Amino acid sequence: DIAQRILSQIVENAMNRVDIANYTQLALYQIHRSGGSELFWHDMINSCGVNLFGQVTASSQISHHSHTIAFAVLASFVKISSGKVRMVSNNTEPVPRDVASKLVSLELLLHFIKMWHVAIRGESMTNEMELSDCLGHLSVEGIEEG
Repeated sequence: DIAQRILSQIVENAMNRVDIANYTQLALYQIHRSGGSELFWHDMINSCGVNLFGQVTASSQISHHSHTIAFAVLASFVKISSGKVRMVSNNTEPVPRDVASKLVSLELLLHFIKMWHVAIRGESMTNEMELSDCLGHLSVEGIEEG
């Protein structure tokens, strides 16, 4: 009975890890594919974010929503920070707005990472582990591309 529970928990954790990786990969695909439109936000919240944080119960609904929104905002930071900077004047000068957006997004991404420990105090560890995994995958992408 104990061995079966341990094995069941190991399998469930492995399946959760695969789901997290799959939804994070979907988010990265959407980050690189779509523009900054409503479609991007819809996908980050309804296709990726909602599915990343498990079943919603009455007691976890606020936590679930806050994690979903945090995930979508993180994805937005990654999207902007990893985007290409357009050039003007015969490809010699970058578009100032693109440079400013990229710098602000990188700064916000850094702030998000630094302040993460404050946001997770008192929360259930399952959602924090899932969002931490996404944070790791997405932030590396944003920093590498930025």
